[in-house]
Amino acid sequence: MPQACQNLYTCYKKIYTSPFHPPNIAMIDSNPLATFPPLPKPLTRLAEAIDEAGGQAWLVGGFVRDSLLGITSHDYDIEVYGLEKKHLHTVAKRFGTIKETGKHFGICKLFTAEGCYDLALPRTEIKNAQGHQGFDVTPDHTLTLECATLRRDFTINAMMYNMHNQTLIDLHHGQRDLHDKILRHVSPSFHEDPLRPLRAMQFAARFQLTLAAETAALCQTMLDEAATLSRHRIWQEWRKWALAPYPEHGLTALKMSHWLSLYPMLDEQSLNPSQWQRTLKSCAHTRHLLHTQAPHFDELSTLALMFAALFSHQSQTTHAQIIAFLEAIGAPNAIRTIMIPLIENQTLHQMQSCTQAHVRHLAARLSPCSIEAWAIHTHATHPNDQEEQTTLDTWYMLARQLNIHQSKPLAIINGDMLLHAGIPTGPTMGQWLKRAYQAQLDGAFEETISAKAWIMRLIKSP
Repeated sequence: MPQACQNLYTCYKKIYTSPFHPPNIAMIDSNPLATFPPLPKPLTRLAEAIDEAGGQAWLVGGFVRDSLLGITSHDYDIEVYGLEKKHLHTVAKRFGTIKETGKHFGICKLFTAEGCYDLALPRTEIKNAQGHQGFDVTPDHTLTLECATLRRDFTINAMMYNMHNQTLIDLHHGQRDLHDKILRHVSPSFHEDPLRPLRAMQFAARFQLTLAAETAALCQTMLDEAATLSRHRIWQEWRKWALAPYPEHGLTALKMSHWLSLYPMLDEQSLNPSQWQRTLKSCAHTRHLLHTQAPHFDELSTLALMFAALFSHQSQTTHAQIIAFLEAIGAPNAIRTIMIPLIENQTLHQMQSCTQAHVRHLAARLSPCSIEAWAIHTHATHPNDQEEQTTLDTWYMLARQLNIHQSKPLAIINGDMLLHAGIPTGPTMGQWLKRAYQAQLDGAFEETISAKAWIMRLIKSP
């Protein structure tokens, strides 16, 4: 075993009390993979040049995983073995422009006319401090594949695809885990990066995975370092969860890892099995409706709906609790402006009759959210209640007839109209505009002529 690997294994044995067994390195598929898409020509030419120079170019991480799943991927992360950094740069410059983006980590970007690709040397990472970035990182082009893959987080991300001879190397049984839908850590070094339990959440949500029991146990031991994570990095993982097709799997992984305890409101829900199951179903149904009924929604609205689903079964939720959760995950402030009106008004249709005035008032209260989003949120909260669905459909169809299903009614009366009628600018006009808009929502007028008549009636008899 190379000296670098020996040092890594020695380090692991010193740090961890549980025995560490080297990965099984016999699992090598030497046949071309039919599921892999053709690579961009610059990459195939680069791989040939690296091979001719005495090195090996491997696609690693997301591209390999996604290609095995039949998912189109443009996540071209290339790890190059056998060439020193200077030699690699010399070879790569024949195909485009090189820019170092992680000098100390041996990482650079290759810019070509066809696209941009990440190139990196294999490296070791040894923990030297708390936090996601507390590592001594050493690029080493002489590392063996088995040594280099030890720093990977999950087995499904530790597979490698040789671009030149089209072979797949799977040292940690990632293919098996993908097939079995298991999310499993590669080595005990998983414990060193406190971001990984949140990465487990979003991977489980993206690929419908179940967290392995031994990985969940490791995650639980990492809770002490959760406070070292930046809000920015936390949000990146939660955002991926909210955009993933299987959010219920992500939440289940978070519960298994005990990291749900970082979010008191969610943790409290999980202690009630029936309520927790309703929450999981609401998240799954919200995602289904977003995919089938509202693919046109922008990302902000999608995120707000997914996070609103987390609280759809908590009747006593306060603004402060919602804001505390969103702040804890680093969510942008714009999400709360959409999410809070959704939760506040999710039962309004149960307390009011469906009239044009009530629908207009609802559209105004929901803004900047919409009745269309409200219908999805409320529908997902009670997916099996046929009477509830019929009532919701009535409200939504009336909103469509009024053309206010995607935004609140535009104000008919404006400042110019009030000035023309003799209303002075200042606080008085502001009060008039508010009163006029409420009257419009009530149905006092529906177009400009009747609006002007309403103004004159009110001036004559205030």
